[in-house]
Amino acid sequence: MNYEKIYRNYVEFVRKEVSEGRRPSDRSTYIFQRKKGILKKDEIFEFHHILPKCLGGEDSKENLIPLTPREHYLAHLTLWKIYPHENGIALALWAFNGAFKKEGFEFQKGLPSKIYQKLKESIDFGASQRGIKKSPEFCENLRKKRLGKKNSEETKRRIKEHHADVRGIKNANFGKKWSESQKKRASEIKKEYYKDPQNRSKPVLSRKKNGISYKGSLNPNAKKVICTTTNEVFDSVKDCCKKIFNNDEHGICQCVAEAARGKRKTKTPFSFKGYSFKYEEV
Repeated sequence: MNYEKIYRNYVEFVRKEVSEGRRPSDRSTYIFQRKKGILKKDEIFEFHHILPKCLGGEDSKENLIPLTPREHYLAHLTLWKIYPHENGIALALWAFNGAFKKEGFEFQKGLPSKIYQKLKESIDFGASQRGIKKSPEFCENLRKKRLGKKNSEETKRRIKEHHADVRGIKNANFGKKWSESQKKRASEIKKEYYKDPQNRSKPVLSRKKNGISYKGSLNPNAKKVICTTTNEVFDSVKDCCKKIFNNDEHGICQCVAEAARGKRKTKTPFSFKGYSFKYEEV
């Protein structure tokens, strides 16, 4: 079945209805019509990105179309059929599995069992947040929300069960003392970190020896990575990410390293974003 053609034809059908005035043209028009009672109670629309944001789509008027909740679900299901290995598309469809709020209305949607199984197997739930830098405003709002809150006894118990007990003698650094150079370095980082509270960013530490950073291919313990899709060999995971994805942030590197070890929690554990990887055997 040609899902691309089905998706394209339905987008054109909705655009035609918008031009004829049968559907609201944008969100502000839709909210206005809801408040004034122009739309009936059962006339509910959700605005769908024709080209998904994870594929470079924008929040422009040309890239948004009004769909009913059922049409919106079917549109994301069709996109998932077109791009089965795109994690962002799969996560967007996964959002329909539970209750969520949009424009002041709540909808409860469920997925058929076969699609639910395949979808869960294909999603890497951690990849969506890896390597994403949060804005200072987002971090400050999150800090304010958590301010003064304390974990319940049940939460503390769960944290204790899921984290290894490394207190006291079980800690690898127990009994060890920092050298004067380490203390000086830590002091400089803290001073820099607390200098400007309004524009605070997390300090990035890298292992250095004699003032030289040993990241990526400079690391003597770095393993060579083979991209089996393109048959290219890279000196390190960092070099591989920089050349293939033009992005060597920690989150991307972690995903490629997991794929090279075959530890990706997806249906294809040795691949990431359509590329397959493995470490060179020594």
